Amino acid sequence: IVRLLSAKIPVLCGEASYSLYLLHLVVIDRMGLGSPEPINFRIGMGDAMRAVICVLTCIGLSLVTWHLVEVPARRLLRRLMWTRSEKVATIAEGASGTT
Repeated sequence: IVRLLSAKIPVLCGEASYSLYLLHLVVIDRMGLGSPEPINFRIGMGDAMRAVICVLTCIGLSLVTWHLVEVPARRLLRRLMWTRSEKVATIAEGASGTT
């Protein structure tokens, strides 16, 4: 189970899951999937195709958002936190009298 869950695709899905959470309602609303139940088979098939396209769009947009927004933001925050921790360590060393 560990090997299965640590494979590339499940890890990528986990990384992009927050973007998917944020975007899915917007995509569903824009695609009009809140429509009433299908009246006949032909309309039902159209709704099924729209649902598949909606799922694929949500996944694609979440991966793009993750790559273009979340990853750079995470890098920036880590860099800022690293710089701050270095400053705090320098101040602490100066206060303790050790160099």
